[in-house]
Amino acid sequence: MMTIDLVAESLYKTDIKPICSSMNDLILQLKPVCFKYKNSDTVAYGLVEEQVYKILPQITPLDQNGYPYTINYDLLCLFLLQFIQDKFAN
Repeated sequence: MMTIDLVAESLYKTDIKPICSSMNDLILQLKPVCFKYKNSDTVAYGLVEEQVYKILPQITPLDQNGYPYTINYDLLCLFLLQFIQDKFAN
């Protein structure tokens, strides 16, 4: 199984580097919130796109007008994993 992983990395990925630990301070600036969408009474949980864009623009794509419109939570999980690993290593 290790060989398959290494082959896949060399076929499809270049310039592989660990996520920078300096991102840890940025993770602590994120503020989870609960909210309701304007067209719903259902309570949702997450982050506010505009706030996240100021902190981690890498995970907040912009719409055609240049406004943040979503958060890539799958990418956020990678930053969180690095944060956790760094905290346990110290």
